[in-house]
Amino acid sequence: MLAFLLWNWPPATVFMGDSGSTVLGGAVAVALLQTTSPKMTWLADAHKSHVYQRLNQSGWSHARVATAYVALTLVIAGVIATLT
Repeated sequence: MLAFLLWNWPPATVFMGDSGSTVLGGAVAVALLQTTSPKMTWLADAHKSHVYQRLNQSGWSHARVATAYVALTLVIAGVIATLT
């Protein structure tokens, strides 16, 4: 995924598309389903109320939102790694 991020960073030259995002989503789902005691339930609202859209509409650039996503993902991965 990190290698893909290099080509998908603005200005993007390669896009994951539906097939790639479906495989990635499936991999995340399988990883979540394999946990012995999930501690969170993730819910999604309508498309325009996702965090990305809210941050972008409030003035954040795509690069800033993407950087925040990467940082948050690393923090979550670190927390999960310490719990297992």
